[in-house]
Amino acid sequence: MSQISISVVVPSYNSAGLVTEALDSVLNQTLAPAQIIVVDDGSADDTRQRLEPYVRRGVAYVFQPNAGPSAARNRGIAQATGDWIAFLDADDVWHPRKLELQTAALIADPDLALLATNSFTWPASVFPGIARSGPVRRIQWTDIAITTAFGTPSVMVRRALLNSLGGFDPQLRGSEDRDLWVRIARQASIGILQSPLVGYRDVPGSLSRQAGFSGDGGLRRLQKLDAENAWEGRWKIRRQAYALHFASSAYNYDVAGKRFRAIAELARSFTWSPFSMPRQRGLVPFCRCRLLCAFVMRMLRLRRMHSGI
Repeated sequence: MSQISISVVVPSYNSAGLVTEALDSVLNQTLAPAQIIVVDDGSADDTRQRLEPYVRRGVAYVFQPNAGPSAARNRGIAQATGDWIAFLDADDVWHPRKLELQTAALIADPDLALLATNSFTWPASVFPGIARSGPVRRIQWTDIAITTAFGTPSVMVRRALLNSLGGFDPQLRGSEDRDLWVRIARQASIGILQSPLVGYRDVPGSLSRQAGFSGDGGLRRLQKLDAENAWEGRWKIRRQAYALHFASSAYNYDVAGKRFRAIAELARSFTWSPFSMPRQRGLVPFCRCRLLCAFVMRMLRLRRMHSGI
């Protein structure tokens, strides 16, 4: 296999108990990367001490005051020397063949500027068995604008393109990755390798599950597309994108116990698109109907309590 140069960027914030497992999955790749960079985003735990053995094995450790995931990833991009950059979050892991199979797919289709993969639930007893690589499915920018098509820990992207676009937008928190993928997809070819190569750990307190961060960041991401007149008459796609954003925000607020804010977000979702809404990865199926039914049931219970029934 012809080789390409890969730099791995791992942002970490107070993830000492997990980041070593993430790094082990990188070091155990069947195709070794040229460079591994951990950006410690102002951790207050013992991350530095736990990473000392990895530094002795060649892993680059960079510490910075806490500035958020966008700034941490951008710092890693600035330190990278590889032609391609692969991202991995501190609480996730890679299948041992992840870089090998992605590299083979990129060599087979040199037109691609970004290649993501499918994921699997982690932790698990074993990695998924993969006899051969799946096909690559091309993705349009409108697909990412509407739904979360893939996770950041699955992405490999050309470093030159990242630098030309300025990397992640640090003003966005909770939606900074999708904003960048949309910007890339609007000017280059991107795809998803249909093989489960990233073990995704659903952490309840993660930034993507914090209603305020994810809601505000997602809304600003869509408003950026509005300001750039990016939709080009695709009014239905735009309405679906806003409807799905507010539905996701409603779900996160409901999980956080902020019921009335959840209902307000749910109402905005129905306003943007009363009937048609695509599925999104990580969002409970029929979440709008479920939230609406739950709200009605709560109101009925409160009414019974006040009436003494």
